[in-house]
This record gives sequence, structure tokens and C-alpha cells, in this order.
Amino acid sequence: MKRLLAILIMLFCFGFFGQAQDTIVTTAGDTIACKITRVSTSFIHFSVFDKSSVLLMRSRLPLSTIQFYEQADDQTAESPLAEPEPEIISNVYYEDALPSFRLATNGGFTYQFGGYDRLPQSYRTKAQTLWNVGGEFHYFLSDKIGVGIRYTHYTTSIDHEFEALTPQGIRNIRLEGETIRFNHLGLGMIYRFMIYDDRSINYFMSSGLINYRTSGLIDGNYFEELGEAFCITAGISYDFFLSDHFGVGLGAEVTIAKISEIEYNGAPVNVDFPISRIDLVLGLRLFQ
Repeated sequence: MKRLLAILIMLFCFGFFGQAQDTIVTTAGDTIACKITRVSTSFIHFSVFDKSSVLLMRSRLPLSTIQFYEQADDQTAESPLAEPEPEIISNVYYEDALPSFRLATNGGFTYQFGGYDRLPQSYRTKAQTLWNVGGEFHYFLSDKIGVGIRYTHYTTSIDHEFEALTPQGIRNIRLEGETIRFNHLGLGMIYRFMIYDDRSINYFMSSGLINYRTSGLIDGNYFEELGEAFCITAGISYDFFLSDHFGVGLGAEVTIAKISEIEYNGAPVNVDFPISRIDLVLGLRLFQ
């Protein structure tokens, strides 16, 4: 039994170490053990696997950064060879350059973490749950780093009746047609990480302004609140390339902000109104 186990272990190790890998050596002196899938006139494309032969990532490097590469069949080159057919390829394949422009349209769900703590839970649940719609435009300065602008509109509507403590004592208050709106405009940066030829993970961070407006009727009387705040946003988006210029994506982002002053029916009022939130979005992507 022990002899059989030893033989199996030896066969496993032989099978693993016998799987020859390709090698890339960069001009910086780094060595990459990988599977070369394509060599073009400008780039070398490769895939990296773990010890269990599970694909970890697909990537590429400019040939100008390659000192030497060697394929498992002992073919070597220091300059581009005739282009082989790639072993791993998707329907979307960017030969020498990734898209320079990314336009995203998003819509989804938003949860605001606070801002209505003094009001009943039934009202807070409605006020802190919003819908969002917006868009982003990014220009990439390189394959990975880009800059851009974003806009998001948030809204929800409330009709609610609850008891509140007023100078006249506890009484019922009725809110009719209250509409809560936020408009977020920001500038920021994006980092693109291609995990496959046809999909990418994008990390982004931006800063900007959130404009706030709420209006409706309280016991039949019109009211309006206005305010704005500086905000910081960080998020992640997973993009699927369906063609060279079109795709879909989903993402999540967190925005930190707090309003310190509002105008209530034209009169300034000092407040402590946190409006930090998390957005979950789904949308279309356009690439160029």
C-alpha cells in the first residue's frame, strides 16, 4: 500500500513538473512563467496558471519591454515572429491597443446610511431607499490609467403619515407628494485591469458635489429644502465586452458626504445631515 502511494505521488509530481511552461524575461529583469498565446507586431499576449492549472489571469506586454521569451517547444525569439493562432481567444480581441474611451450608462438601487434618525423608522426606510440613474465618461491615458467625469441622479417619492413631537405636543403629521432628489457631479480617475480578453475590472475614485432638494406638502402646506455638500466616491465595476465597441457591466460604489446647512423655504438652517450612501448599478458600456 505504501509503495502504491509513493508511486502515485511520483506520477503526480512528474505530471506537474513535466508540464513545460513558456518563459518571458522583461527588460527590467523580471521572469514570468506562463503560456504564450499570441505574439503580434507590438505585444506579446500570455496566460498565467496556478499549480493546479487553473487560469489566474490573461495579460499582455509591449514587445519593447521584452528582453527574451521562450516557448515550451523550444522556439525562441528576441523580435516578433509570424503571428501564431492563439490557443485561448475570445470573440472580442484587441490586437495592439485597448479602447481609449469608455462610456457607461448605469441604473440601480441606492441605500443612504443616515440623515433621518429623528424620524420614525417607517419613514426612514422609505427616505433612505432611492433609485439612481447616471453615466460616466473616461479617457484612458494608458492601458490601465484613465481620467473622467461622472453624473448620477437619485430620487424617491414618499406619502407618509406619522406622529411627531411639536411645540403644541404630539400630533399627526401627513406628508404628501414628497420628492427627495440628489444630483451628483464628480471628476476622478479609473484603473483598468484586464482579467480576460473580453472582460475587465475597473477601480475608480472621484470627488465632486452632491446637490440636494426635497419638496412636498406637510399637512397641506408646501415646503422645500435645498442643500449641497462636497463628496468623495470610490467604487468598482466589472465590464463584459460583447463586441469591440459594446458591452455590459455591473458595479458598486460608496459615497461619503454630509450637509451642514440647508435652506428651508428660503431660510438658512444649520443641520447635521449625513448623506453617505452605497450604490448597486447595472448598465451598458460603449468602447472606442
